[in-house]
Amino acid sequence: MSRRKKVIAGSLIASALIFLSIVVTFVLLGRSYLIIEESAEPSEVIFVLAGDDERLELGIELYQSGYANRLFLSNGKHEPKLQERALQAGVHPSKVSGGDHVESTWEEAQVAKEFVDANDIGTLLVVTSDFHTRRTKMTFDSIVEDEDTEVTYAVADTFFDEESELTERQHMTAFREYVKLFFYRIRLIIT
Repeated sequence: MSRRKKVIAGSLIASALIFLSIVVTFVLLGRSYLIIEESAEPSEVIFVLAGDDERLELGIELYQSGYANRLFLSNGKHEPKLQERALQAGVHPSKVSGGDHVESTWEEAQVAKEFVDANDIGTLLVVTSDFHTRRTKMTFDSIVEDEDTEVTYAVADTFFDEESELTERQHMTAFREYVKLFFYRIRLIIT
């Protein structure tokens, strides 16, 4: 067998094993593993992750309830309509800011770390979706949280109901989360 064929065969076998391990993990742990129940804690800043509208709504609700006096929208500069929605909901213009375009939770954690360090933030409340909590917590705890910064989480409810019958949308969302979780774990080990 030529070297090229061995490399191709090895790559296919490795890919199949990774796929199989993700499927087995999903079957064994189910949807509920992805969800970590957290209670929002008062913080200096509410950091709303990009994505579902439920995240922004919860971030604004937490701001209005006094959980923090600043609101940071991770995609806020890239999507001005997010800041407009916050302003329309009564968030003071000087109390809302946003980051540039981000495409992943990993990048959002990097933005949060830069923001926290630049502004000497001691407590950060991260708003994410229910199905996204395990990966968010793993990533932000590794990248942002340190001896100077405590990170807590608020969880926005979505279509993802761990108790209901599994819909195709929930199945695809859970599978994607397991795939991302798998590769994020590897990335955190390497870096």
